[in-house]
Amino acid sequence: MGAARALYFNQQAFEAEANPLCLTCEDYADEIAVFWIFPDNLLAVVLFEAMRTQWRTGFAGPTGLEYSVLPTLFQLHDVKRSKRRQLFDDVRAMEIEVLSMFAEQRPSSED
Repeated sequence: MGAARALYFNQQAFEAEANPLCLTCEDYADEIAVFWIFPDNLLAVVLFEAMRTQWRTGFAGPTGLEYSVLPTLFQLHDVKRSKRRQLFDDVRAMEIEVLSMFAEQRPSSED
């Protein structure tokens, strides 16, 4: 799940800081984590990345992904029906990891 964390936060930081300043990934080379993705997991990571704008949010921040987008993504990526359940579970595992990161970053009520 470290890949989910690295994927989400590296891209988020790059988009927030680098693009408006016309910087490139090379300018952030020391800050960008490198991670390996096993070939069997690549499609799940691609789907998770494609859903990065699909977070449902509440008063405390993101609460989960909008799953209604998945059927469209399955079609766009020609995912066989037999693989969809496993990919859904894989995306959910990455979602849970990122939600735990959000919770860690949220200020506690004691602050």
